[in-house]
Amino acid sequence: MYESFNNLIKDYNYRLVSDELISNEENIFLKSRIDYFNCCISEIKKEIQKKWDGKSIYSREYIFNITKILNGVLSFEFRPNSIGYSKYGKEVIGFGIYKKSLEKELFSNLSSNPPINTNGNVRIKVSDEVSCSKKIIRQLATEGFETVDVFQVSGIIT
Repeated sequence: MYESFNNLIKDYNYRLVSDELISNEENIFLKSRIDYFNCCISEIKKEIQKKWDGKSIYSREYIFNITKILNGVLSFEFRPNSIGYSKYGKEVIGFGIYKKSLEKELFSNLSSNPPINTNGNVRIKVSDEVSCSKKIIRQLATEGFETVDVFQVSGIIT
């Protein structure tokens, strides 16, 4: 839905600048439609953000289980408008990086009955097959991203 609004706006903007024979009434109509759709997009973004704020689909334990215990590579797709998306783009691919103390904590959480799932920071080593700037590679390894920024995870067990 969000993409279709953007496509309509692009079409209307294109018609405004490309057709010199457009009547003044149609020009006013197109501008009002563009304003309307921009308002709709803004409201949709706010609603999505409100629903996602502070909620995580994937826990640190789930990510740890795939990347460390099962030795898998994960593709992390970020939520639009999230900090992870703004810093790293739509998607990053890599292996989890864990300090020993964090490994113990996450393994203990997985072993609990019932298992404990936590939100928080995830750091990754970017897969060698992925081309990224050195700055992004360094940021992902040192700063990482928050699990609440992740929209979808897909994995490959190696």
